[in-house]
Amino acid sequence: MEPVLGEYFGRRIDKNKYLVSTRCGTSLLLNEKDYRALNNGQYKNNKKLTDRLVESKVLLTKKGIKEFIYRLKVQYVQDKAVYMNCIVNLTHRCNLNCSYCHANAGTVDEKHMDMADETIEEYLDFIMNLPHKNITLEFQGGEPLLRFDKIKYLLEEFNNRKKKYNKELASATIVSNLTLMNKDIADYILKNKIRISSSLDGPKELHDFQRSDANGKGSYDHVIYWYNYFTKHNRIVGTMPTITKKSIEFGAKAIIDEYVRHGRNAIYLRSVNELGRVRKNKRLSPTKEEFTQFLIDAFDYCIYLLDKKNYLMAERNITAFVKNILFPVRQYMCMRRPCGAALTQVSVTPNGDIYPCDIARSIPALKIGNVKTSNFSEIILNTLDLRTLTQEVQPLCDTCAYNNFCGNCAVVTYAKYNSFIAKTPQDFDCYVNRHILDYIFNKMDDKKYKKYYEAVLKTEE
Repeated sequence: MEPVLGEYFGRRIDKNKYLVSTRCGTSLLLNEKDYRALNNGQYKNNKKLTDRLVESKVLLTKKGIKEFIYRLKVQYVQDKAVYMNCIVNLTHRCNLNCSYCHANAGTVDEKHMDMADETIEEYLDFIMNLPHKNITLEFQGGEPLLRFDKIKYLLEEFNNRKKKYNKELASATIVSNLTLMNKDIADYILKNKIRISSSLDGPKELHDFQRSDANGKGSYDHVIYWYNYFTKHNRIVGTMPTITKKSIEFGAKAIIDEYVRHGRNAIYLRSVNELGRVRKNKRLSPTKEEFTQFLIDAFDYCIYLLDKKNYLMAERNITAFVKNILFPVRQYMCMRRPCGAALTQVSVTPNGDIYPCDIARSIPALKIGNVKTSNFSEIILNTLDLRTLTQEVQPLCDTCAYNNFCGNCAVVTYAKYNSFIAKTPQDFDCYVNRHILDYIFNKMDDKKYKKYYEAVLKTEE
C-alpha cells in the first residue's frame, strides 16, 4: 500500500528546527524547509524525507500500522507480570518537623495516628487478594521506624502466606528520615535485603534548614552516618532532594556536588508539591520559571561532569524524558499516559483508606476505598473520574507535540486548582515539561549531550 499520512503534531523548538511527533510516541526533527514540505504535501517529491516520515510513523504503511498499534498497546495495556507497589503508612506520627511535609505528619505523642492491629490484618488480606502475583511493599509515614515491630510483623506474615495466595515479594522498602535508625534495625534490614530510602536535600546547611525536629535540630548528620554505614555493607541508601525556594538559592551545582561527594551517580530533582504543610506556606514553592532554569542549570552541570570530569550523574527527570522519547514503554508512573495511579501503586493510610498513589493521601476527595470493604475491581472503578480528566482528554494536552512524552499529575493539579483539569499552558508542570523537552530535543544533535543520553540510558538497563 502507498504510505498514508497519519495524525501528527508539530512544534518549533529553534529557528530552523521543528519537532514532529505522533500519537504512538514516535518523533523526528525537521528543518523549516522539510517541515513546510510535510505540511503542504510536497514531501511526496522528496524520497529522503518520505523515508524518514515512514520510519517515524508519520506516514503509515501496512507494516507501520502494525508497529503503531504495538506502541499504543504497550503504553495502555498492563502486562500481567507487572508488580503492584503497595505503600503502607503504619503511622502518621513523625519525630521531625520538615517544612514541606506533604503528609502533614503529627508529633511523636499522637499515637491515635497509628494503624490498629485489626487494620494491619485487613491490609494483609487486601494485598493477598490483589490480582498481581508480584508485590512490592513500601513502608512510609510519618516515620515508619516508630513502628518497626509492625514492619517486621507485616514482612513475616507476608512470607508465611505467600505460597497459599501465589504471591512473591519482589522487594521491600523502608522510607525513613534515618534519625531513629540503630544497629539492630540496620542489621535486620541488611539480613533481610530490605531497601532503604531517605532524603538528602543538599549541603548540611540547606538540609538542616528544611529537615529538622521541633526544636530546630537538623537531621543531616544522621543521614550521612547511616548512609556511610549501609554503603560499607554494600547497600545503597536511595536518596533524593526536594527542591524549594531555599534550594534555588543554593543552586543546582551545590546540591549535585553534595551527591557527587558521597559517590552517588543519580539524582532526582523534584519540586516541592503544594500539598500538606506547603499549602499553608506557599513561599516554599519556586516559581515555574525558577524551577525550569534550575533544571537546565542542573542538566548542563551534569553534562560538564561527564565531559570534563568523566563522572556520570544521571538526573532522573532527564532520564525519564529521554526514555519516553526513545522507547515505547513508559515505566515511570508519574510521567506517562495513562497515569499509573492505582494501576501499579496504591497507598493505604493508618485507618485503612486506600489512595491511588502516595501523594494523593493528602487529599480526602481522592480516596478510592478502604481495606476493610474494598477489592481491586472496586478501587479501579473508583479511579474513573481521575482517568477521564487527565492529560490525554484535555484539548491543549491532546494536541501538543509533547503529549506522549510527559504526564500531567492529576493529584498535583487537584491540589492547585481543586479540579482535575490543569490550567494549561500556564500550569507549573506543563510549563516546566515543555521547556525541558525543548531543551532536550534542541540538544539531540550535540555530541556532548548525545554521549550523556547514551550513558544515562545504560544505567537503566
